[in-house]
Amino acid sequence: MKPYALTGFSHFPHDAAGTGLTPGLSALYTGGLDVKLGLRSNLVANFTVNTDFADADVDTQQFNLTPYKLFFPEKRQFFLEMQAFSIPP
Repeated sequence: MKPYALTGFSHFPHDAAGTGLTPGLSALYTGGLDVKLGLRSNLVANFTVNTDFADADVDTQQFNLTPYKLFFPEKRQFFLEMQAFSIPP
């Protein structure tokens, strides 16, 4: 199980009322849960409640001025977690 919680505050001045935003100080909060359940030795079930998409990494933009292809190592946890158990081809 991997729970997460995010909290914060937003503050809009009183002259923001004409923009459709509520002026003043308000609390922001959200949370969620990721559950990984091993059903068999080669079968895993993943359940997510209130997915946090801000957790995803973004690759930095690179310019390739060479005739060789660029290599981007995998950073996403979902694809890396079973990598240690996989058999190479």
